[in-house]
Amino acid sequence: MSQVACIIILSFGYSLKYIESGKSRYFLFACIIFILCYFYDIYLSVRYVKAIQAAHPEKKGDPTSSKFTEQWVESCDEAEKEIIYKSAYKTYIVLNKVIPLLLLLTLIANMFLNTGILAVLVVAVIYLVTGMTYIRSCMVSKAKRIG
Repeated sequence: MSQVACIIILSFGYSLKYIESGKSRYFLFACIIFILCYFYDIYLSVRYVKAIQAAHPEKKGDPTSSKFTEQWVESCDEAEKEIIYKSAYKTYIVLNKVIPLLLLLTLIANMFLNTGILAVLVVAVIYLVTGMTYIRSCMVSKAKRIG
């Protein structure tokens, strides 16, 4: 939530007209707040994981590692893995409903408000990546069962 709030704060001052108008110190202040909040969120996340690991020593993984998710899931039992996989699938289903709406909204905003094509492209790429990742995962799982 705090990262989203920081992005919203940052976006209010994020335009060349605003920066060139002499109010760039507000934008710089927003950038500093964004960076501080981002690092504070990372710090809190690492502390949270370390607290869970202290309470449950069987949980493995270094929260600062790029392989943390894989290490964490490997240390989970079957019931926890099922919860993780069900949650991931529900997230995919929700994204499959929300992203097309966002794509439509960005198309309409571009048509009437001239917001630019970049927002449309970003949402379209996100839609493509979620769909292709799901399809690839299904194909790999099927190949493992067959082979």
